[in-house]
Amino acid sequence: MSQFHILPEHEVTDFNRPPRFDKTQRMAVFALDARTHKILRSIQQSKPENKVGFMIQLGYFKAIKKFFTTDKFRNSDIYYVAELLNLKVTPQSLKENYRVKTHNNHTAKILEFLGYEPWKHYDDLISEQVAGLVAKQLHPKQIMLSVIDVLHEKKISTPSYDHFCKVITTHYRDFEDELIAKLKSLISSEHEKALDDLLYEGDPARRKLLTNLKTICQSTAKGKISESLHKYLILKRIYMEIEDLVKALDLSSEAIRYYAGWVIKAHTKAQIFEIEDKYKQYLYLTAFIVFQYRNYDDTFLDIILKCVKNYSTAVEKAFDAKKLERAEENDDLSEEVLDGYQSKTKMLNQARSVIHREDMDNISKLNLLKLIIPLEVSDKEQQADQSAENLNNKLSEEEIKNIFYDVMIEKSDSLHGKIGDIIKHLQFTINNEALSKAVHYYQTTTKITKNAPYDHLSSDEYKAIYKREKFNPKLYKSFLFMHIFENVRNGTISLIHSYKYLPIESYMINEEQWQKNRKVVLARLGLEKFADIDQLLTELQNKLDNAYYDINQRVLSRENKHVRYSKNGQFVINTPAVEKPDYDGLAQLFSHFENIPILNIIRDIDAYTNFSSHFRHYKVKDNKVRPTSETFYAGLFALASNMGAYQLSNTSVGINYDKLSNAITWYFTLDNLYEINESIINVMKKMDVTNLFKKEKQLLHSSSDGQKRCVTAESLNANFSYKYFGQGKGSNIYAFLDERGMFFYSTVFTSSDRDAPYVIDGLTHSESIKPDMHSTDTHGYTEIIFAISHLLGIKFAPRIKNIKEQVLSSFNSIKKDLESKNYQILPSYKIRKNIIKDNWELILRLVASIKTKEFKASTILKRLNSYDTQHTLQDAMKEFGRIIKSIFLLEYIDKVELRQDIEKQLNKGELANKFGNAVAFANNQEIMQVHQEDQDIAVMCKLIVQNIIILWNYIELTKIIMRSDSLEEKSELIKNIKELSIISWQHINMFGLYDFSSLKSTNDSEFEIEEILAYKAA
Repeated sequence: MSQFHILPEHEVTDFNRPPRFDKTQRMAVFALDARTHKILRSIQQSKPENKVGFMIQLGYFKAIKKFFTTDKFRNSDIYYVAELLNLKVTPQSLKENYRVKTHNNHTAKILEFLGYEPWKHYDDLISEQVAGLVAKQLHPKQIMLSVIDVLHEKKISTPSYDHFCKVITTHYRDFEDELIAKLKSLISSEHEKALDDLLYEGDPARRKLLTNLKTICQSTAKGKISESLHKYLILKRIYMEIEDLVKALDLSSEAIRYYAGWVIKAHTKAQIFEIEDKYKQYLYLTAFIVFQYRNYDDTFLDIILKCVKNYSTAVEKAFDAKKLERAEENDDLSEEVLDGYQSKTKMLNQARSVIHREDMDNISKLNLLKLIIPLEVSDKEQQADQSAENLNNKLSEEEIKNIFYDVMIEKSDSLHGKIGDIIKHLQFTINNEALSKAVHYYQTTTKITKNAPYDHLSSDEYKAIYKREKFNPKLYKSFLFMHIFENVRNGTISLIHSYKYLPIESYMINEEQWQKNRKVVLARLGLEKFADIDQLLTELQNKLDNAYYDINQRVLSRENKHVRYSKNGQFVINTPAVEKPDYDGLAQLFSHFENIPILNIIRDIDAYTNFSSHFRHYKVKDNKVRPTSETFYAGLFALASNMGAYQLSNTSVGINYDKLSNAITWYFTLDNLYEINESIINVMKKMDVTNLFKKEKQLLHSSSDGQKRCVTAESLNANFSYKYFGQGKGSNIYAFLDERGMFFYSTVFTSSDRDAPYVIDGLTHSESIKPDMHSTDTHGYTEIIFAISHLLGIKFAPRIKNIKEQVLSSFNSIKKDLESKNYQILPSYKIRKNIIKDNWELILRLVASIKTKEFKASTILKRLNSYDTQHTLQDAMKEFGRIIKSIFLLEYIDKVELRQDIEKQLNKGELANKFGNAVAFANNQEIMQVHQEDQDIAVMCKLIVQNIIILWNYIELTKIIMRSDSLEEKSELIKNIKELSIISWQHINMFGLYDFSSLKSTNDSEFEIEEILAYKAA
């Protein structure tokens, strides 16, 4: 195997060069403190170059824990250090007089001075770390960066690039070879036969088995579910036949995902047959079976949940209709009863007057009464009595329940037909003995009888099923399916084979490892300051108590003029409207550009950033011919614009559909797209002009916002919502950006999901953008999000709707003292410190698990949120979140500037949504992909194109500033620029003829990109 090229060529060059410092960074790394002065005095005095060389090496190592040869030293650093030390040294004299032996002695002295060890002494550690990450099938670049982090944590210097290439290549080769050898020693003829069935070429009906198993249908239509279940049972049979092999191989989840992903992406079986080693084929196919088996289980449980929810909704609607119908019938009955009542009242009054007449004897009275009250009951009276009885029956609670159960029975056939067989074949873990028995009974019997287990039923459910001692199997099944639904949602039920529906513990750092390595893990993840819960709660209590007194005093003294009290004593907040930026100003500044083709801009930004080098083939060891840059541009624009590969290739010049489709399949992975986006962001971050759009130098404010979109495909990642989609279904595209207009994450989730769990996904995703404060709309927050954000070191600052309805909390009973001072902003809830303290280790372990990014935060939080009735972790997280939320609410009430800042940032999110619509203009902006991963890939392509446009805007804006003729002109220009919005696209042409054969540069070549990046705008 040839040696891996871990990094793109331009990144290799950067890795092998010293860092490039700005003025502030240079002053920091070359600072002369007392210890540095002392060690400099020990450097040989005869050659000033030795002191300069030592100081430069020390600064570089402080910055990136790496040494460089003298010929790599940057001239600007040499001159700076020489002047700092007041020595006459030039780059030329340094190269001539700073000897290799002296250089090497200095590296050893610097390591000792800073308490570091040379990496060459830790070959075994590096090899062990690489081997562990290779087993997870991480990309070589990710492995290299992860190992560097571990080495720096352990105070070990950074190895050379060549050493990384050698070690990682060796371990990749050895890992797969060892896996194949292990499989070869374990596999039996029965295993081989089961796997060979996937590649069977004989029976035409079975030729497409592997192809059919690649696609998991997400339809909830009965016929489609039946087809899908048929494929699933084939897959399950193969899995059961190789289950002992799977357990013995003990493949990591990452390895399973990687090998299975390759099989899924392979268009034909021929690509699998190209693998000459049959045991290697078996390795890939084994991973595929395991991966798809788990995904099928997850998909089927999603279908169960959706079908039961739809069934419950349909029952409720039909029940309401029945009640309305009965109400109309009741009106008729009521009229008849009223007529009867009035008739009898009239008769009674006549009889009463006769009985009490004093001018008649009793016999006369009796004769008259016989005339008033006839012997036979009239038809009208009988009808009234019957109506009264019927009305009484209809109005009874029991009758209302019976109507509901009748509707359940009427609607049950569709539900049972769709999910009845699915439930029979899924493997559950059920932490409810009564329900477990009922599910087991259902899965193992062919006919539901009156002997079915019933302990899981409520008394009303039991009575309904055994009404008049007659067992109703339809109602039994409906109640069972509804109990399964509820217990999945509350965490009692999980799947044995799953990615989404495992117990919450499965998503967290192993408890034994946590106990053993707690201190190290907390330090590595930056959580050590939260280790002592008593100290933390004391600090938060002081902060919260002080906030109550400070804010109330400012309101009472009228220092805070934006809060007043209404007649009923409630506070009212007034927030002056914020000034919106000039949305058209940037386009006017760029008026000399006319309808710049988007493809030319993509090409230019690639020339500046080399982002296309991050399109890596899915297969780590792939040596195939790489697609052209134009093909990558086409794939990026096809998905970003929502045109799709087929439509774009048919309406453009210079693009072949087959090549484009192949490139998208093998190169457009989420990991690649994330890395591309990071590379574009990193270039923007180098530009000083971006700081003109920040309010505070030391604080970065970001926000996230969702946009509802119709989904045309049959996808489980979509839901009905008449408000947003009419009769159709849709999803939520949720994007993150910071105040500089840099988009750093996007995802797609069903429209029925709350935004809140996905907030943490975005905040933990990017390595390039680390917000200090993050804002969302009201629906983006929960107490748990407040808690986790705080532990991530991020101030969560949502826009709060109806703030006077929010519950404020406190630790102690300070309410009376506040009231005694005539303060009116008061707590109404007392924090339960004990539940936080008792569960603090669980909370820390959960947050640490989120920060490791092994599972998405949204996956963990959605699973945790399902434990409404029993998991103390969720209760403790909410309680801690109430503290952080109350501190924020008091600041939100107190500071009008904070409310305005939040409003401004969320306004940028709304503008960003319009920007996204302009980029994804095709096919009514509807989501066309079925699976969430494919949807995420499409929206990430859109996000990248948006960032490409933002970067292009920054580059051209910098050029305009650089052309200023005077300081006064520059100052005025910068003042005006600060009033603009960088999110602008009116000058760009998204339409027209897409000609990839002759892309032209928009760059005027007046300035080099290095000049632009280094230019100080302010």
